[in-house]
Amino acid sequence: MKPTILLMIADDTLVFCGASKVQLLHLNWILMWFEAMSGLRINLDKSELIPVGCVNNVEELAAAIGCKVGSLPTSYLGLPLGAQYRSRAVWDGVEERMRKKLARWKSQYISKGGRITLIRSTLANMPIYFMSMLSMPRKVRLRLERIQREFLWGGGAIERKIHLVKWELVCLEKENGGLGVKSLSILNKALLCKWSWRFAMEREAFWNQVIRGKYGEKQGDGVQRKQGGRRMVWDAWVRDVWRCNEGGGSWSPLFSRPFNDWELEEVCSFFVALNRKQIQQGVDDRVIWRETKCGMFSVKSLYKSLVSGHPISFPSSAIWKVTVQPKWVLPATVKETLSGWNGSFVGKKRKGVWKASPLCLFWTVWKTRNKVAFEEKELSIQRLKASFVYFLWSETKRSIKDGPSTLVDFVGWVASR
Repeated sequence: MKPTILLMIADDTLVFCGASKVQLLHLNWILMWFEAMSGLRINLDKSELIPVGCVNNVEELAAAIGCKVGSLPTSYLGLPLGAQYRSRAVWDGVEERMRKKLARWKSQYISKGGRITLIRSTLANMPIYFMSMLSMPRKVRLRLERIQREFLWGGGAIERKIHLVKWELVCLEKENGGLGVKSLSILNKALLCKWSWRFAMEREAFWNQVIRGKYGEKQGDGVQRKQGGRRMVWDAWVRDVWRCNEGGGSWSPLFSRPFNDWELEEVCSFFVALNRKQIQQGVDDRVIWRETKCGMFSVKSLYKSLVSGHPISFPSSAIWKVTVQPKWVLPATVKETLSGWNGSFVGKKRKGVWKASPLCLFWTVWKTRNKVAFEEKELSIQRLKASFVYFLWSETKRSIKDGPSTLVDFVGWVASR
């Protein structure tokens, strides 16, 4: 009888066994005893029997255990199981979720600063789970980047409009003159590189042992070997260039010829750099990630290292490190702006209107926003401006003696001294 293998993740269980009715009957008995002892019930309606390869009596086997028949590829823990490695179809769900998210924003007026925030916080994060496991095909990356580009420049919906700058510039860090949107290709590489780090660090993990047992691994000398004892190549390499002593040892490299005078400075620099690296006896070698202070790998540090390969001189601190929203521009000096909101440059009658204008503006924008969000009405900037002016006139005309009698006269009256 072939052995049965179990993989348990959270409340899900994968059972690998031979295509034998006897094995499935034994498995059925095990599940029944588990239910009797634990008081839990296994939901066979959500369970599937998935054949691997050619299985002729798959319907009979499924009936023996009482579940339905599935097929590969299937979805497990949100990822495609059994699909082709470079298949573009497995990414269709990511693109569909992006478009559904954009459909909710289509009826809202969102500034460019708001769109950048939504791209960075929502759209760019949707494919991260897939990118941490799979290599994204180029055509899929272009499709997802196109959705983000057209949303950024399309005015709140996916519309084809003029792109003001290249997408490569948008994906740069703010310190380098970009907008801080994640580059999907670089982020995909950084996420997948984490598995290389885990492969080097988690030597005792089950998945690590499976990979090394099946495919072997490449050592530093380029020799591929199956899992087994370590090769003592280190001793053969350093035997002639390392001297052991009471202080722990020192480097003693051998050279094939005497040095020329013009090479001495370079040789001195080499020895200075070499002496900085001290070998600790009795301590196992370990991998250190130099891009972080703690020496541990992080996707953020690798992404930043890859995306900032060509630094650009850009005054980022003067632009991004100010406590204002990126969509607001100061129309004049601070003094003139505050004076305008207070109405200090007009007479007493007009001053009351200017003081009431912020509240009327906030109320008008709030009502319009609710109509767009909850009543699915289209936004019209001209109608919004007209509503604000009319509401301001209707609320303040009662307190103005001998004031303008029409809306047109009111606008001219407020703007004058």
